[in-house]
Amino acid sequence: MGAELWAVIVFAILALVAYSLWRFWRERVEYLRGIGAEPSGTHTFINPKGEIFYKSMKVEVFTGGPRGVHSLRLSIKVEGKGFFRIAKRDLFEKLLRAETYMGLSVEYEDGAWFGRISEDKVFQKTVDRLFRELGLGFLELKGDTLTAGWYIRRSPKEVQQHRLFEALELLSQVYELLRSMPSAGIYREDLRGWLTLRIPILVTIFLCLVGVAGGFYRYNPVCLMETLLTGYKLMLPIMLLYVALAILLVGGRTLNGRVVLKASFVLLVCTFFLSLFFFTYVNGRFDTSEPKVVRDKIEKKYRSPKHGYRVALHGYHRAKRWCEGFTVSEGLYMRAYQGAKVEYIIKKGFLGVEWFYQGLRLLP
Repeated sequence: MGAELWAVIVFAILALVAYSLWRFWRERVEYLRGIGAEPSGTHTFINPKGEIFYKSMKVEVFTGGPRGVHSLRLSIKVEGKGFFRIAKRDLFEKLLRAETYMGLSVEYEDGAWFGRISEDKVFQKTVDRLFRELGLGFLELKGDTLTAGWYIRRSPKEVQQHRLFEALELLSQVYELLRSMPSAGIYREDLRGWLTLRIPILVTIFLCLVGVAGGFYRYNPVCLMETLLTGYKLMLPIMLLYVALAILLVGGRTLNGRVVLKASFVLLVCTFFLSLFFFTYVNGRFDTSEPKVVRDKIEKKYRSPKHGYRVALHGYHRAKRWCEGFTVSEGLYMRAYQGAKVEYIIKKGFLGVEWFYQGLRLLP
């Protein structure tokens, strides 16, 4: 009966997920059909994409998910190449005091090139109407792709069709302006994406795989918190140097804040996984210290919903209250009692993090 119940629950969850995906897809396909867009594949696998030919522009219409929310986007290939981003100001940009343009946050690389665009009277009127009248969320040129987008909560139908076509008319003016201009003298947005996101993640994945292949699980740390703290201590100077290098290579007057925030956040997350897999492996694999026998007695035993059976020791955990109890087998847990004597063997660790050379056992 238990297995049948679990099967029903799993089936219900899968059915709910399938229905949600079908509804998500249907809403977007219906919207694209409503504006006369021809199907042209997908964006990020699950977002249907359509094409509209408006004047001399081929426009791709699709939904995406920047900054934790969905957006309806219009994407247009242009002649030339450059980078700028104009967007409604969010909390981070206000805290960083990001440069503004017509009350909106702005990012750019080539100041002289963007100055010619931003000082154009038609461009100024177009930006004002796009954001103030049509509720646009952002306008961005990245490489040779001009993208305009509205932030939406759930469905693209939140953007009425007449607003979309009014925006296309205004974007055609931006398109013609960009056609009349040469490419920007500086373009590093693609490199910026690699330095602040892709390279740290790829290096982290590689080093974590080294740890997994090397058998990191054989060098179980006595206190996981100490492993994490050691990892962050080791990585802190590397993180500071890396962020400084990123600022030097791809920063700029309006871009330093984003580079620092994005690179720092990615490196902090990567360090967590490096500590668990790679540093745990290095700490045990290259440890040449002598094993040390430790005797203690059980202070208490308890069950953790996530980590199973655990015991806290009188000496160790009173001295290191930030460390969790030691994980033990069900058999040892059932035989353990308060005051019972235990023994375990540890090694100091190559990085100074103690790890179990031999796990807990009860003494007679």
